[in-house]
Amino acid sequence: MAEKTEKTEVIERAKKNLTRMVKLMSKAHEVGKRCMEFVGGEQWEDGDIKDRLATKRPMITINKLSNFVNIVVNKNSQERSRIKALPFEDSDVDTARVVNGLIRHIQYSDKSDAGEAYSNAFFDLVTMGFGYWRVDTEFVDDMSVDEQEIVINKIDDPLSVFLDPDGNFAIVVKFIPKDIFEEKYGEHKDGDWGIIGLKGDDPEDVMMVEYWEKTETNVEIFKIEIPEQVVDGAPVAEIDAAIELSLNPEQAEPTKSKTITVTEDELKDYPDAVVIKQRKSKKSVVKQYLFAGNDELESSDWAGKYLPIIGVYGRKFKTRNGEIFFKPLVFDAIDPQKYYNYLKSQDFELMRMAPKNPWIGAEGQFTGHEDEFSNSNTDNVPYVEYKAITVDGQVVPSPQRTSPPPVNAAFYQNIMQSNDEIKACIGMYDASLGATSNETSGKAILARGRQGDVATHHFTQASNVALRQTGLVIVDLRPHIYDSARTIRILGDDMKDEVVKINQPFVDPKTGKTVTYDMTQGKYDIKIDIGSNSMTRRLDAAENLLEFARVVPKAGEIGADFIAGNLDFEYADELSKRLKAAQNPALLDRVKQLEQNENGGPTPEQIQMQKMAQAVQGMQQQLGQAQQAIQVMAKENQMLKSKVSQADVIIARIKADSEIKKEQIESAASVEVARINSGSQNIPIPAQEVAPAGNRNNMAMQNHSNGGPQ
Repeated sequence: MAEKTEKTEVIERAKKNLTRMVKLMSKAHEVGKRCMEFVGGEQWEDGDIKDRLATKRPMITINKLSNFVNIVVNKNSQERSRIKALPFEDSDVDTARVVNGLIRHIQYSDKSDAGEAYSNAFFDLVTMGFGYWRVDTEFVDDMSVDEQEIVINKIDDPLSVFLDPDGNFAIVVKFIPKDIFEEKYGEHKDGDWGIIGLKGDDPEDVMMVEYWEKTETNVEIFKIEIPEQVVDGAPVAEIDAAIELSLNPEQAEPTKSKTITVTEDELKDYPDAVVIKQRKSKKSVVKQYLFAGNDELESSDWAGKYLPIIGVYGRKFKTRNGEIFFKPLVFDAIDPQKYYNYLKSQDFELMRMAPKNPWIGAEGQFTGHEDEFSNSNTDNVPYVEYKAITVDGQVVPSPQRTSPPPVNAAFYQNIMQSNDEIKACIGMYDASLGATSNETSGKAILARGRQGDVATHHFTQASNVALRQTGLVIVDLRPHIYDSARTIRILGDDMKDEVVKINQPFVDPKTGKTVTYDMTQGKYDIKIDIGSNSMTRRLDAAENLLEFARVVPKAGEIGADFIAGNLDFEYADELSKRLKAAQNPALLDRVKQLEQNENGGPTPEQIQMQKMAQAVQGMQQQLGQAQQAIQVMAKENQMLKSKVSQADVIIARIKADSEIKKEQIESAASVEVARINSGSQNIPIPAQEVAPAGNRNNMAMQNHSNGGPQ
């Protein structure tokens, strides 16, 4: 019963939030739909269309706005900003490189349509004032049980998304045919939620609501100190060092420690941890629900703490009634475009209705040729014959057309003015449109083009804000999705593929060192690199390098490998490698030295001191090894002496046993001889002769230790 009540409460919250957002976004949706239709070519109002159709008057549409939209959208696609993760605190720089490569791969992989998602959302932003995309997770393949990956998907209809400005919930509404719904989920019992403004194309369509909700729970967090060797994902070198120290405790140094922050549940995984500080905090929990009417079809916990629905919004404005909307690019240019269409339609109408210039001639000149002259205004005839006549003996000149009516200069001036007003309202002029204008110098053309970029920069800035949020979502999901040892594909900054292993130690083939890229650890901030894409940057770099090498030939000699590496032709990279290999080794060493100095590396004097210290350390190690060898030899000598002493004891024991056996034999022989001689069988044997051999051995050993028989 409690579970049913909880579900009911979630549905009620979802209905309440959706109702509020529909009301909040009503004006924005109205403006967005009108601007989208206008850019699409629907530029005449319904009343005007009805009147002109009734009177058979022309409706000319010369859509100038779509070109402005395409220029802004395509420029953004060519020079899209890039997401970059910046490590801080205990994050590893090498792992950060892999994280950035993973972010690039997520955006350009076959499973992720990030490029299309970004372009669609930016197009919606420019034309409607707002757009959306989403971050999802899915299994790596159909046979995967636990390995997932992050993907970015597009949202085709921005009118279906309602994103809370405070980031506490997100709602995606979808209407699907009833038969398709029942095929997947069974019979549909409940209708829609009765929210005004939401309806499908067919009254029978089922409204499905995807509801994301973020809540906060109270948690206790602990800052703890733990031995560095036991930190998850510790470098193998540290583990090897720990093993070495355990084998040679006399060389042990104080144990290195590391501080991390964990929750109360995670604290159980570190029984040897020392708690430094603790405090109460809040933890964000995101959950996804899928509703159809009052039926909850699905629910699941989201791995991250951010909502995966990403919104991109233009400049926000508020009407006098308190309604908000986001201004699209073409919003202010709608009226000038309508005026332009009206003038062009009127121009067409006047031209169509203007009478043709009549023929003027003397009476009788058209006799016999009436049809030819009558059809000359409609038929394309090469010549017209007329009848020559004379008046008072003089031949009358041939028939002539009358002069055309004068051109209405003011009318055509209005057409030109309306065209300029469209550009002025958008803030993009001829240079931005690729047309020739009054500017003649290259600097002036670039300056006017940049003026157009400035006028539309707020759209690019809005896209960058959304990209940064996308980066935060990906980095937040990273330790939960990429949490197992596996091999992943990443993309370098030059967009070249690379396969790396994560969450496991492996030998880097480039450096030969054992490394571990632990994706479950580390903290990262997100930065947006603004600029052109990698290919455009590469071509620009090649052009600039070639121009610089022409001005400074020496630069071409020492930087030929850089120039070749940025050129775009087959085998350019191979040529760059060969040119670098042909460089003077001293030059390359000097460059490495300068790079080390710039990165805080050692100076030449420090390098020399390090070499001397290493030499001294090597001598000390050799001395230590020699001392250890002497100690080993001394131990072996002592063991040899001990073995010699043991051998002497054994030899003495053998000699003693031999003497005893000899005495026994001689004694037994004497007794036997005496018995035979006396003829008696009862000659007593001395007690010493019949003593056990062990006792006699002990006596012999005692005599040997005392220097022989007394």
